Amino acid sequence: MSQAERFLEAEQKAKELVASLKALQKEISSYQTATKELDLVRQGLLDLVQSTGQAAEGTSEAIRVLRSIGGPEILSHLEKLSQKTEQNFAQERQVIAELFSHLEELSQKTEQNFAQERRVIAELFSALETRIGDSVTKVIAELKKSRTLILVNVGLSGVAVLLGIIALVR
Repeated sequence: MSQAERFLEAEQKAKELVASLKALQKEISSYQTATKELDLVRQGLLDLVQSTGQAAEGTSEAIRVLRSIGGPEILSHLEKLSQKTEQNFAQERQVIAELFSHLEELSQKTEQNFAQERRVIAELFSALETRIGDSVTKVIAELKKSRTLILVNVGLSGVAVLLGIIALVR
C-alpha cells in the first residue's frame, strides 16, 4: 500500500471518527433536554402538592363553620366529603411520592448516561490522537526513506555522468 493510500485511509478514518463524535454530542444534548423537562415536571408537582394542601385546609375550615351554625345533616354530609377529600389527598400524596421517586431514578440514569458518554468521547479522542499520530509518523518515515533513495539515485547518476564524461575525454 502506498503512502498516499495510507494517508487517505487515515484521513477517512478520522472523518468517520469525527462523525461518530458529532452523533454522540447530539445524543448528549437530548439527555440535557430531558433533564430540563424533568425539572419542569418536578416543579409542577410541587405546585400541585401545595395547592392541594391549601384546598384541604379550606375544606376543614368550612366544616368548622358549618358545625357552629348547625344542621346535623349538612355536617354529616360535609364530614363524609372531608373524609373523602382526605383520602383523595392521601392518594395524591402517594402518587406524587411515586412520581418524585421515578423522577429521581430518571435523573440518576441521565447522570450515569452523561458520565458514560463523556468516557466514550474521551476514549474516542484518545484513539483519534493515537491513530493520527501513528499515521503521521509512518508517513514521515516513508518520506525520509524516499528522500534518501532519491539522493542516492541522484548521487549515482552524477557519478555515472562524470564517468561517462571521463570516458569520452580519454
